[in-house]
Formats: sequence, structure tokens, C-alpha cells
Amino acid sequence: AVGKVMRKNKAGVILNIVLRQKGMVLDPKNRHIHYNYACYYSLTGQPEASLKKLKTAIQFGFNNFKQIETDPDLEKLRQSPEFKRWALVSNM
Repeated sequence: AVGKVMRKNKAGVILNIVLRQKGMVLDPKNRHIHYNYACYYSLTGQPEASLKKLKTAIQFGFNNFKQIETDPDLEKLRQSPEFKRWALVSNM
């Protein structure tokens, strides 16, 4: 979802970031907001930040592991050594 907006236009990216930040303030334990941040960080080549947000999303109840394995927005994260190490330890 995040990737679709990012690929469309710069204004969409800015709007997406603003809405996510507002959502984080209103509901800081929302697993979907943390998951979307993980997608954003992955798409922007920040695997460590992406993994941190993904772990937080899981901690707050995100449990769609099939989505984590297949979401194109998380492709860069899944290719990172950080994710591979974590996936081995956590049996992903």
C-alpha cells in the first residue's frame, strides 16, 4: 500500500508520511501504523529502522506473517542481513 503511493507521486508520499505521523500520535500502539512504517523504511532503503518497526507491529499484535513474506513493500527488508538473522532466530 505504501509503495503504491510512493510510486505515484511526491505529494502522495508527503501526505502518506503526515497521515502516518498523525496516526502514531492518536494511536501509538496501532500495529498497522507500525507495519506501514516498516514498509516505508524498507522502500527507502532503511532496513534497520524497517525491522524495528516490524518487530513493534508484531509486539502490538500484527500476525499476518504471510503478508510479511510476500508484501513487495518489504522486499528490501527481506533481502537485508538484519532481517535474515532475525527471521532465523524467530522462526519466520
